[in-house]
Amino acid sequence: MSFVYLRVSKNFMNDTICYKIQNAYMLPYEKAIDEKAMDYYEKNNEIIASSRIYFICKLRLNGFIIKRLSKPEVLYIGETFDKKNRFSPHKKLLKATTIVKKNEILAVYFLHIRFSYFGLNQFQNNPLDIFNEIKDIYNKTSIRLVERLFIKLFNPVLNDKHNDENVLEDNLVKKKLIDNFIQYVNLDVGMNDNIFNFIGGRRNESQDLYTFDLTNNEMTFGHPLIE
Repeated sequence: MSFVYLRVSKNFMNDTICYKIQNAYMLPYEKAIDEKAMDYYEKNNEIIASSRIYFICKLRLNGFIIKRLSKPEVLYIGETFDKKNRFSPHKKLLKATTIVKKNEILAVYFLHIRFSYFGLNQFQNNPLDIFNEIKDIYNKTSIRLVERLFIKLFNPVLNDKHNDENVLEDNLVKKKLIDNFIQYVNLDVGMNDNIFNFIGGRRNESQDLYTFDLTNNEMTFGHPLIE
């Protein structure tokens, strides 16, 4: 399981907002681009139905007799509120087919995220509205924040926007987080199963926890601390 933490820094405490990747579901590329199949999965699979963020990944087939899948390399990170119609015309998904080798497969991972909050909220500008935006996992602001933070970590080759290491210059991060005195962003990307252990970009395979410091743009390893 994985977590995205947003920690509010105050002199006397740090509030923590957590977007937890409760679960994930993998669909082969062929299923994702089939509108009838996607319609069925969205209506009958709880994870896919609740998912708003997805990863397009490539996996390598290892072994001669017994085939095993490698860890998924993240090629693209996106968000969608219309899964049935999103993937059949998806230009990035089509482009991904041109960079996979014969012993590799494409898959779309649908992430199921749960929100948790610890502490006291003290946002400065319209505090209730801002807090509700961030905590609502079906709200576009919340989803796009989490999407951009994952892009900053994995640096997927097919993401043209937000794909750099400068979190401080992201307008959405600045407006919703920095301007409301959120100092740290903590990402937990650890997953138990090998085929859900995402790799790529700045992800260190031996580390699951990452901290972005929004005061100096540094990224370090480790768990959020309550000061």
